[in-house]
Amino acid sequence: TLANPRVVLKDGKGTLHMDVTTDIAAGQAPVTTPGVPLAALTASADALDGTVLDWTGITAALTEEGSTIFAYQGRPMYPAGTALDPVAISGDVSVPTLTVSQVSELGAENEVTVSGKG
Repeated sequence: TLANPRVVLKDGKGTLHMDVTTDIAAGQAPVTTPGVPLAALTASADALDGTVLDWTGITAALTEEGSTIFAYQGRPMYPAGTALDPVAISGDVSVPTLTVSQVSELGAENEVTVSGKG
């Protein structure tokens, strides 16, 4: 079972992580491994437009760890680097904001508070 997908992207490169539950041997309890790096991702850098994220056509390739998940009798059915179907990510994004209590007439006697949200 593949569950709880998590994508980490930076500068158009990243990884798709998934929690993986496998039933390795009949009669034994399934084993869950959290956060397995399943696929290497490549995306365009222009996906964020204001507060909306819309990435389509993210290329994905099976990682070494991912290839061991799809194995039969210890042998990977798909080698690392095998192309996977493209990934699409969309959703709303909160844009961080900072609030500064005072920005003018600052001196040693003034107290300034900075708070953030998002």
